[in-house]
Amino acid sequence: MNIIEKGLAKKAQLDTVMPGERITVTPDILMLSGDSILSIIEEFYELGYGIVHCATSTFIIQDSFNISEEIALFSAKHGVNLLKQNVGFITEQDPLTDKIITGIERREIGEFGAFGSIALHVSPATMAKCLGTGKIELTVPETIYIEMNGLLSGNQKVEGICAYLNDYFNDSLVGYGIILGGESLNHLDDEAKRRLTTFLYELGGAIAMISPSGPLGQVESAVKIKTHQITDRNRV
Repeated sequence: MNIIEKGLAKKAQLDTVMPGERITVTPDILMLSGDSILSIIEEFYELGYGIVHCATSTFIIQDSFNISEEIALFSAKHGVNLLKQNVGFITEQDPLTDKIITGIERREIGEFGAFGSIALHVSPATMAKCLGTGKIELTVPETIYIEMNGLLSGNQKVEGICAYLNDYFNDSLVGYGIILGGESLNHLDDEAKRRLTTFLYELGGAIAMISPSGPLGQVESAVKIKTHQITDRNRV
């Protein structure tokens, strides 16, 4: 098993998992954000749930200062954390490695893969069910390992790397677990790494994670990229 499969197996309380297997996991953190928060709350009540499972690990990320009364009441009633968008959710003090983080917005959860977390993008209906049960069902994805080696000069900005990955893979990453590794990552700061993992979700990845030590197990496919192959797309 690779690092993604080991993480999923641990949260599913299984010895092993394999691609294509249907499993049930218990997320460590649930994130509600974007325009679907109210529909999730409505679905939660329609399903007949009376309490939020693990409310202290559930976060509503509101992207404006005008919090609706319904969201505020839901947060207060069930003890769910309510955060403003401009309040940093990721901190150096939070141990994120090996955690499963579930959200409905790729942009919100994608960056957690830069810190060794398994981020799951789910539908509003699935999120509503998870609020009431604390569980999520998913299919273990096949995994591709992308290794980047070589120096990254100042001209090779993260957006240039994203553009290269987009041209290279197009839509072939849809539904895959993606592990990104290689020495080149040592030349990127945390912000750049967060942008990279978020972009891999934008390309359709099911799970995207940075693992400096490599896949740590078997993968279905591996691609090695030399940084000199990356076109400088930021040069004017």
